[in-house]
Amino acid sequence: TVEGFPIILYINGVCQGIYDFNLDRYSYSAYGYDVPEYANTCRSYEISANSNSTAGAFIKWDASKGVDEHTWYASDFRGIYPPSIQTASNDDYALLKNLISFVADSTDDVFRDEFDIYFDRESVFRYYILVMLLGAVDSLGKNAKLTTFDGIKWYFQFYDLDTIFGLDNSGAEKYDVDIEMEEGTFNTYSSTLWVRVRELFKNELLAEYTNMRNEYLKVDKFMECIFEKQIERIPQRYYNLTTQLKYLDFGGSYLMVSYGNRYYSLKRWINERFLFMDTLMGYTATTSNYATVRAGIEGDLYFEIQPGDFTDQVLI
Repeated sequence: TVEGFPIILYINGVCQGIYDFNLDRYSYSAYGYDVPEYANTCRSYEISANSNSTAGAFIKWDASKGVDEHTWYASDFRGIYPPSIQTASNDDYALLKNLISFVADSTDDVFRDEFDIYFDRESVFRYYILVMLLGAVDSLGKNAKLTTFDGIKWYFQFYDLDTIFGLDNSGAEKYDVDIEMEEGTFNTYSSTLWVRVRELFKNELLAEYTNMRNEYLKVDKFMECIFEKQIERIPQRYYNLTTQLKYLDFGGSYLMVSYGNRYYSLKRWINERFLFMDTLMGYTATTSNYATVRAGIEGDLYFEIQPGDFTDQVLI
């Protein structure tokens, strides 16, 4: 998910098709992990499990967990930086334990009052909002990075966005634009951290969404990053070549990723997802001319609109 550019990959002279040449989650200098100022305090982890009941969901260890304390944390947090903690036995997880204890044990008042001591508010709120907007159903637990530079305040970072825009991680279309933050759709939805953020910072999340939409979070910016800087740079013949090498040569298992140009389906998904999110988050700049009806029935829904008692009211 770090900025990169498309390439044609050859290994030992054999073409492998289209890939993206970018910086990965272990790119220490690109992320600023190795800045001398933080040499003794920087820690970065990837959450390596999708679970609502283990350490990656900000649940503390106790003797009832069935494993020892070190295994409890090592199973869900994979060390990235410093390189020494990539071997779990070299890490005591002290900083993570302190963070998880705050999330798990603090009262609601303390959680709100001391949140900015333990987390960078903008980082956490914007990460959560982008997960919702992108439909990144696999990024609230696994596929998230937690990083601290000073050993106290933590930041959320993406490292893998392979399930966005309605697609699952095989490239198949699975989710439409109306998915909401609920169990069964977004993995690790019930993480102690995300539950508390949702419940205790609801108004702040709405305000942050408005700030983002008023700044750079716009449809045309998405299209620029996805299409102009990536997809449109790749000639069609290379898409065809890659389809043959990666999919057709292996039978019909992945034909669903070869159904043609995804430009229009992605454009529709992005446009409609923005509108849906705007209704959820109370952003009226784009929704004042729209009516959103949520109905718990299947099949066709018929309704009529009539004037209400006030000039800005309608009856449905």
